[in-house]
Amino acid sequence: MASRYWVGGTGSWSDTAHWSESSGGAGGAAAPTSADNVYFDANSFTAASKTVTIDATASCLDMDWTGATNNPILGGNDTVLKIFGNLTFISAMSATTTTRLCFYGTAKTLTMGGLDLSSVASYFYFLSGSRTLLDTLNVDRVTLEGGTLDTNGKAVNVASFYITESTAKTLTLGASVITCSLDWDLTGTNVTLNADTSTISSTRDFYGGGKTYNIGILAGNTTVTGANTFATLTGTGTAYQTAKITFSADQTITG
Repeated sequence: MASRYWVGGTGSWSDTAHWSESSGGAGGAAAPTSADNVYFDANSFTAASKTVTIDATASCLDMDWTGATNNPILGGNDTVLKIFGNLTFISAMSATTTTRLCFYGTAKTLTMGGLDLSSVASYFYFLSGSRTLLDTLNVDRVTLEGGTLDTNGKAVNVASFYITESTAKTLTLGASVITCSLDWDLTGTNVTLNADTSTISSTRDFYGGGKTYNIGILAGNTTVTGANTFATLTGTGTAYQTAKITFSADQTITG
């Protein structure tokens, strides 16, 4: 395992000129691998709004932006960044990326640090191992395909939340409020859902997968799929709005 520090401001991930073995040191170190920790710190960006572009499939162990200054930008165009360790973002950065962040690794954490990625095409894939949210997650799309995701009672604001594929997976929600501006989509198999005291809202489709939920909120015209169980199920709207809720199967409401 090695450490890699970003230097030299704007550049592409694959360009070794931007990787150093020490903070503020000379570039020329090999690009990070899945065994290397990556740091963006006070010596990475000496001018405002410099961009780190994920220009090809990339990997790292931990990624940490703590201490980075001058409002750096994470960019990319339909590329993949594989993260095998902890991820720590900061609020004093932004993203203009369609990069897919793919998470692996056991007992790892995800800290957004106030960064809101909901307005860009940000796709977070949880593929194996286990990961715990440490603060609010604002992204375009979350997909759980394998392993364990613990939202840890934190708020999750997404367009769509997908739970797919046949690989064993566990989602633990605690007291989280999951707000989907489009879909909640549990269409995968081999899923353990620990709804706990959570609230899940959807404005278009709620593919429940026949699971047991705590509080469900359906806003607007919504289709509910699966014979699900809810402690509470609520339909909401605005004044003078007509909303149609379509059920594909019987629902059980226990509260």
